[in-house]
Amino acid sequence: MKKRIIISLILVLTLIVGAGALILSVAADSEDSAPSLEVNGANVSFEETVHLIFSVGYENLESPENIKLLVWRESEGIHVDSLTKGTEKYVLSPMANPPEDVPADSLAFELAQIAAAELTENVYVRAYYVEDGKEVYSSVRKYSVLQYAMNKLGYTGTATESETLRELLQTMLAYGAASQKHFGVLTDRLATDTYVKIKVNGATLSDGTTSGLFVLGTNNIELTAKPTDALPYVIWTDGEGKIIGSGETLKVKADANKTITATLSDEASSFGAYDRVVVVGLDGAGGSLLAAADTPNIDAIFADGAVTYNMTTVPSVSAHGWTSFFHGVLTEDHGITSN
Repeated sequence: MKKRIIISLILVLTLIVGAGALILSVAADSEDSAPSLEVNGANVSFEETVHLIFSVGYENLESPENIKLLVWRESEGIHVDSLTKGTEKYVLSPMANPPEDVPADSLAFELAQIAAAELTENVYVRAYYVEDGKEVYSSVRKYSVLQYAMNKLGYTGTATESETLRELLQTMLAYGAASQKHFGVLTDRLATDTYVKIKVNGATLSDGTTSGLFVLGTNNIELTAKPTDALPYVIWTDGEGKIIGSGETLKVKADANKTITATLSDEASSFGAYDRVVVVGLDGAGGSLLAAADTPNIDAIFADGAVTYNMTTVPSVSAHGWTSFFHGVLTEDHGITSN
């Protein structure tokens, strides 16, 4: 009988403010001394936390109450292929009193107390069930408080219409970033950084998942596809269907939200495989002007090649510019200063 376990995600924000510490001491110098009390210490505990709630849908299970949720917190080198029973950090049981919006035929699981400094940390979860001695797993799901916030704020999803929720999330992210700096946690991914989402089809990110958030400007994000004997070649295309690479791996930059597709083929792509390259340079043609001009023949050449409208040299003199172009260094390095 086919068994499936489906994970959907809900985020419940529970803000817990730590109470100030009140310390009482009782002193007695001798049998004749009168008892005394002194408030001799006060502090604040930074315990503001968020709780993640996951819902797990199930089909064809005899005892769904025995479903467990395995949880891993992000660590360097984590990969979904290694996330099996026995390697998890936490094992969660179903909530006794789940939220009202948990779907029918689903169980809710709560991962409590995500600290403010951990808002950008990814959490990996996988539902687990044993029936008649056989293990049943769901797929691995990656999530974070940051992902929820980015979705609700409209950066990587449909923005919420609730102004109060937007204000809450923005304030939460600001507090999270300040906590990260103060406690030295995940400071390379601050909650207030600008993030973009990269999604891949037919391939995976380095952790084995198919989507992730990256700080804007991050370079060399590696995507990997697995060719087969029958389809040994991989062709990479962007969201508009334009070929951007070939081969089993592709490195991209987090410069915008993007979807990249890896397609297996029995024929090798000609992308990047030309024996000769012709460089067409238009001296004095401003990039924005050329891009806007009606130049169908030049556009046809560029459509089957590579083009940039952003080459800039200082000063704007032909000798400086072309020498920098051919040598890949600035004027102060190549020394050519006049025609």
